[in-house]
Amino acid sequence: RRFVPSRTGLSTPLGKLEQAVMEVVWEQREPVSVTDVHEAMPQKSRGAYNTVKTTLERLAEKGIVSRSKAGKAFRYAPVVSKDELE
Repeated sequence: RRFVPSRTGLSTPLGKLEQAVMEVVWEQREPVSVTDVHEAMPQKSRGAYNTVKTTLERLAEKGIVSRSKAGKAFRYAPVVSKDELE
């Protein structure tokens, strides 16, 4: 299910963990890896590495971040700005 800003009736389509992950992704100037995001998140809201990985994969499925292969890992970049999401 892709997120389309102009068709969403919700104020934000993100859950708490998705919001925390996106805050890190939006802060970066370059595409980020799961490890980059996991390490940059506050200890209290980050959860396990695999949880962050799954969250980024779901955000990619929704079309909120893009995913590109970089070696053996994927790197993620925002497709939707924070303003568009709000």
